[in-house]
Amino acid sequence: MKQKYICYCILAAGLMLISITGCRKDNSYTRYEPVQRYTGTIQQYLASRTDNFDSMLLVLKKSGLNTLLEKDTVTFFAPTDQNLLAALNGYNIYRQANALPPVVLNDIDSASWRVILGPYIIPGRWEMANFTEQDGQILNSVVMRNMHGKVVHQATSGVKDIGPGTIRFSYMNGSRFERDWLSAYVTTSNINVDNGVVHVLEPGHLLGFNFFADKAKEMQNLYSEERAFASGSLTFPNTDSRIWTLRVKKLTAIDANTIETEGADLLASDYRIRLTIDAKDSITLVPAPGSANQTIEKNGPCYFDPVTYTYRLSYRYLGADGYRIISETIKYIAQ
Repeated sequence: MKQKYICYCILAAGLMLISITGCRKDNSYTRYEPVQRYTGTIQQYLASRTDNFDSMLLVLKKSGLNTLLEKDTVTFFAPTDQNLLAALNGYNIYRQANALPPVVLNDIDSASWRVILGPYIIPGRWEMANFTEQDGQILNSVVMRNMHGKVVHQATSGVKDIGPGTIRFSYMNGSRFERDWLSAYVTTSNINVDNGVVHVLEPGHLLGFNFFADKAKEMQNLYSEERAFASGSLTFPNTDSRIWTLRVKKLTAIDANTIETEGADLLASDYRIRLTIDAKDSITLVPAPGSANQTIEKNGPCYFDPVTYTYRLSYRYLGADGYRIISETIKYIAQ
């Protein structure tokens, strides 16, 4: 039986008034009750609520994610314009501190918007009733980031967990431990539309779960990360070896399916590799243009696991005394 949840939101003032074209708009969060059934798509529903989703619609279109909201069956944990403009304001404070000029929404590239907004879109229909289990539900978003949904309850008369319920929507941050997660709460839930469900997030949610500045400042793709952690070993021709664990690596987007990163533990020697992930998650591994060593090549299967967000790599390069063999895993985990 479908549960109904109705909640009112209170305006949080003082946000930067910027739209995608740089013009001003009223960024208030309009109070409204949930529409239990809306005839139309998620995209059409958002368009009917331009009081809360005007700028959001524009950046969704720029990211290309609007087509999913129009054609696919998905659940959208919808940030509002207030979330969007607060994130942009925070980003511009960061830019000012680094002696950089301010930007408007349209200055952020489409791939970055896809990475920022993709975690909020979950394939399939997910209503509040689907999150009532004690452990909640792990959700794999359209950009392969694991999210989590769980119904939580407020305290009533000093008694915990018996008050009104809402969905806590969490970015799992690459960790199975809740202490590492970043969470937002739903204020309006179970808006059923023709192609899915909409849950509207609280006005105070930080868009991008605190990673907005990292994602916005340069091109992104589905596989790029500011901080990933590598563990591996390098075996020399004489069978001696060395290992590294939790070595921080940056995964820089090159195009839609390619990233560049440090080769083995040799960034100081300017050994860099490029990884291109195909439709079956197999990886083509080659030396990056300009890498100090151009003999780097695969030495066995290399693939990407989208469930655990892990790269498993086997490669080698030619040294003065023969080939050095590298076995390595790279994974995005909690920062």
